[in-house]
Amino acid sequence: MRNFTGRTVIVSVVFAAAALLLSCDLGKDSEDSGVDFSSHNANPAFFVDNNSTQRLIAFKGSLSHDNLLGGIPAGAEYHAIRRNPTHFNRTEAFPVIFITEEQFIEHRNNLSALANTPFTRIFVFYNHGLENPARYKISGIMGGRHSLLVQNPTRFDVELRLNGVGGETIGYVPGQMLTTTLYLTDGSHNIFPVFRFFNPVRGVVSTIYPQNSIGNPWFIPLAASGPTPQNLTINVQNALTQTAVNQTLGAAWLIVRNQTQGAVAVQRGVSFVTDAMGEEYFNPGTDRVIQIEMPRALENTNAFAGETEVSGLRVGPHGAMVDVTNGTPPGTPGRTAFILETDTQYVITVTGDHNLGTLNAVINLIGTPLTLNDILPD
Repeated sequence: MRNFTGRTVIVSVVFAAAALLLSCDLGKDSEDSGVDFSSHNANPAFFVDNNSTQRLIAFKGSLSHDNLLGGIPAGAEYHAIRRNPTHFNRTEAFPVIFITEEQFIEHRNNLSALANTPFTRIFVFYNHGLENPARYKISGIMGGRHSLLVQNPTRFDVELRLNGVGGETIGYVPGQMLTTTLYLTDGSHNIFPVFRFFNPVRGVVSTIYPQNSIGNPWFIPLAASGPTPQNLTINVQNALTQTAVNQTLGAAWLIVRNQTQGAVAVQRGVSFVTDAMGEEYFNPGTDRVIQIEMPRALENTNAFAGETEVSGLRVGPHGAMVDVTNGTPPGTPGRTAFILETDTQYVITVTGDHNLGTLNAVINLIGTPLTLNDILPD
């Protein structure tokens, strides 16, 4: 009988080596990044829909290992970013930067090299006390072969929205970020810049919808097509400059003034209006500011309406709230429904005592026209 033991060992080693090489080859495009790509649904800080074809890794504020929030698989919906107390311990607004897993692996020892060429950014407003975290979407047009150089020399953060001011956000560029390069897939894209900023005086995250000289939202059309990759550019300073000249904002503001002896809250429909810290109540002698965005003037257009109707506003402590009225007698049509004009500020005065049954909230429909400088922080 022949002894095949030696040959068997050699063959086994060869097969083992082949299997190892095959394993390495199969995993070449998904080298272990060491990043957690699971969805933390039991303790979410916010949700992400990744409509792109890339596995993405998220960072809070800046690209450093200390700021890593986790990974999001390609095509994921309602992917929950973990509410890590190191990163999420107070209500705040901040950018979240996304890079691909491939970028992370290549630059893991020098992540700052990607500061001006991230996959994309989004603007996140995290409410520490909110039980229903916000949901953000990463557009499927990101990650293509065409470069988009975004210049933002303004002092305001800007969101780039696709095909309308209410469209999906394709990127976020911090204020005074002179150059950021994003990459787009093939297609014809209309890009609408929308400015976001926190106003400490008003206590709200405000939004500016830039408008052009004829009152429509400012946008720039881009043609990402052709046999060779396109190098496209957008300078959002142009949108802000034209808005300042035309003094159009695409919104109205309500100032709720508490002149009672106790704290009150504001309810709009079924939701309570909170301040930037997530608090519903505000004390006597203070105000609560509400931004009312104008709808589109016509269906399938991006032109702003000049006015909008608001109803369902209530004010007071929980369990003792009253309707906001226009001061006319009960039963009068329009008593709790109001027409608000764009670029105008209205004051709601809250008086009386809920314990005495005298609580009252009346809106003054003679509004004050606003300009861009009126809503900007100093």
